[in-house]
Amino acid sequence: MSVRSTIRRLHSRGRFGELGLERMERLMANLGQPQDAVPAIHVAGTNGKGSTAAMVEAVWRQAGFRTGLYTSPHLVDWRERIQVSGQRISPRLLAEHLATVERALGQEQDPLTEFEAWTAVAFMHFRHRQVHRAAIEVGLGGRLDATNVLHRPRAAAIVTIGLDHVQRLGGTLDAIAWEKAGVAKAGVPLVVGWLPPQALHVVQERAAQVGAPVILAGRDFTYSGHGAQWQFAGLGRRVRAALSLSGTYQAENAAVATALLVLADPDLGPDQIRSGLEVARWPGRMERVSERPQVWLDGAKNPLGTQALRRHLDQVAAGKGVRLVFGCLDERDPAALLAPLADRVEELMLVPIHDARALPSAQLVAAAQTLGLKGRLGTLGQAARFLLETPDSQVGVGTGSFYLVGPLRRLICGARS
Repeated sequence: MSVRSTIRRLHSRGRFGELGLERMERLMANLGQPQDAVPAIHVAGTNGKGSTAAMVEAVWRQAGFRTGLYTSPHLVDWRERIQVSGQRISPRLLAEHLATVERALGQEQDPLTEFEAWTAVAFMHFRHRQVHRAAIEVGLGGRLDATNVLHRPRAAAIVTIGLDHVQRLGGTLDAIAWEKAGVAKAGVPLVVGWLPPQALHVVQERAAQVGAPVILAGRDFTYSGHGAQWQFAGLGRRVRAALSLSGTYQAENAAVATALLVLADPDLGPDQIRSGLEVARWPGRMERVSERPQVWLDGAKNPLGTQALRRHLDQVAAGKGVRLVFGCLDERDPAALLAPLADRVEELMLVPIHDARALPSAQLVAAAQTLGLKGRLGTLGQAARFLLETPDSQVGVGTGSFYLVGPLRRLICGARS
């Protein structure tokens, strides 16, 4: 069976369905609990969880471990979601593992969602490849996410908490924090990043209820600097590194990743951690894809993300106007996404995403107009050329969704290779 037909079958199941762990728990039992066969860390958060997981995996790989990395969404190729030591799952093994999953659970009576199927395949693949360590990113929330069948990870983390997926997780920080705190487990260290006070209170309360020791940013560990001047201190470690990932918020993510690593693998030395942080890659997240002209791509998909993007642009392109390419899914508030960037935007191209869940063109235009922005509609190809023609007086930026940034990246990097 071809990988395309396999992915079409996965996609036909629906993305998330009703949140819950019953199906996944039954499936994992039928498959012999593959999720418990590999030492893992579990990373939740509104933003930053993928970057944090990628940094942990890079350190482990540099230290000589065979690693697994499970993340979502992908940028270009669905198989990016499941990697062993930096290599995507092969089409053959993807099809084979999915066939095993489908045999293990009667699909007509108990249909798996797309994300549940991907998660099951990831755990099976990591067991099959006998990986030494795995970094697992939560898909949505935490408490009822398919990845939360990890019964006893070596450590878990909540990187950030903000308003996102409010239809599913709740419309307040308290409600979202409660869902994300569901990754806390008895006796498993829970690394907690720099959270809003009300969210932190909920997380600490939930951790205390289940008996998860909290390792708190700013109290148990901290960092200073960013980029080449980054330093970590805490948990008996001091680490200096020239971070490979751009964006001031990556300094916080790197601190959370380092705390996870120290807790999961106490024998890792500062030089091993430094080495991994300096080679970690996470495309499409505050990524500079062109030097001249200066073009950045960032899959920011909520206001917390575009606020971080704005702070980054204020540092790396102070005094320059923004030439912006923007598109998003219909579940997002486009005006709220655009608002942090609006006063710096000089030229705007609005691009409907090639996805059934894309926000229609008319709504993109209307959202821009509410902020006083006049944007012209364009195709992906036109958007790539638009960014590559950015003048020196401007900085080019593409943002709003990974489903926009991924194809844009492919076009831009291909055009410049």
